[in-house]
Amino acid sequence: MRLSDDIARQIEFAIHEGRLVPGQALPSERDLAGTFNVSRPIIREALRALEIRGFVTIQQGCCTLIKDPGTDILNQPVSAWLEENMQALNDFYEARLAIEPACAELASQRAADRQLRSLLANLEESERIAQSGENLATLVGLDIDFHSEIARMSANPYLVKLLNALIVPETDVRKIVLRLPDHIPATLQGHRRIYAAIQARDPKGARQAMIAALHQPFAVIEKYMQAAGDGGETGRQTK
Repeated sequence: MRLSDDIARQIEFAIHEGRLVPGQALPSERDLAGTFNVSRPIIREALRALEIRGFVTIQQGCCTLIKDPGTDILNQPVSAWLEENMQALNDFYEARLAIEPACAELASQRAADRQLRSLLANLEESERIAQSGENLATLVGLDIDFHSEIARMSANPYLVKLLNALIVPETDVRKIVLRLPDHIPATLQGHRRIYAAIQARDPKGARQAMIAALHQPFAVIEKYMQAAGDGGETGRQTK
């Protein structure tokens, strides 16, 4: 178990036991690092994992607040969220389409072998969790890590910063989209195609695989909304 996972688990236990309560602020990253005798990046990773699972809310430049996991978006109705947030969803994927195909194309040209192994390990772990039916929040974290790793493979620090500023805070979108019927298998299939093109050092194929993967959620959303009686009018705007 990674240090960050162990720290996240200890904080989660403290929440379940009532030693940490909703609305309470955690100590600063520096203080937590001292308490657990680890570096601040490890604390940051642990807090991010807790945020993805719905146990904390990270307020940038301020503090980290304990959150009641029962109020997390994982427990909110999918259709109601989609109806209220379709424009935000369009904007989210439109921004990703402006960044990630370039990341994938460059990754196919610049990725180191160790990075390819890391990407494959992420994909295999995602497939294992999907088959086992474990916590969806774990898949959200792995999905973020998959795309972040491809940005790092591009060896362009500006692309890395742009992508991480976009996808890391937007865990709510993933928590909704990954709950849609049949979306997880389709997502993993898209990841497989992206990985295969990068591993084959195929820039054009990597770019096209990423574009296809980022368009795919809208097909799933349209099908879901039609089944919900919305007529499939999702307001899709991305091209």
